[in-house]
Amino acid sequence: MPTEIYLEDAKAEPQYENIEEDKVTDKDTVIEKYTEEAKTEEVTKEDAIFQRKIQKAKNYILEPERFKTLNNKTIISSEHGVRTVEHNDNR
Repeated sequence: MPTEIYLEDAKAEPQYENIEEDKVTDKDTVIEKYTEEAKTEEVTKEDAIFQRKIQKAKNYILEPERFKTLNNKTIISSEHGVRTVEHNDNR
């Protein structure tokens, strides 16, 4: 009666690895392909967040009531609270 011989554990989960497209052989089973577009989409999302922050900062500048200068301090009021910046001329 024939006996099955396993080089690996037959009950183990399948193992996956990333292979460069030019190194895929006929023995490999491609499960998923990644494209450059997918990588760019993430960068574009981060860029959009960055652009929103820049626009918000530009809007703050247009509201002079947010900034008060007293002696060597500038008090900045924002939606998240009040910040105090001290000016130091001893560089």
